[in-house]
Amino acid sequence: MDLTKDALFKLMDTRMDYLGERTRVLAQNISNADTPGYRSIEMRHVDFIQALHREAHMMQPTMTNAAHLPPVTAPNRFEIDRQKRPYETSPDKNGVVIEEQAGKLAQTAGDFSTTTALYGKYLTMIKLAIK
Repeated sequence: MDLTKDALFKLMDTRMDYLGERTRVLAQNISNADTPGYRSIEMRHVDFIQALHREAHMMQPTMTNAAHLPPVTAPNRFEIDRQKRPYETSPDKNGVVIEEQAGKLAQTAGDFSTTTALYGKYLTMIKLAIK
């Protein structure tokens, strides 16, 4: 049984990838909190159910000959926005608010924890069904 083709597993996998990337972006913002002129960046919100439907309808390229180049995939599936208006700026024009970034980081950690718990529960249900 290939669980990677199951829609729910695919959806949770994509969501965990998104949350991992969002954690990286938020950590980058926090690490640049003292960089003059740095503006915080944010991940664009993704509707995962729509993304799953879109991905299911896309054609996947395959190699039909060993001499062909391998299929190319996009390096980043999620879009990043540079915030236009920061909540506040420091005198050196830095637009990172540590408290705001820490709140977003905590929310992302909670979302990741929820997604992994759902992943585990779904696996447990499958194991029960197999027994």
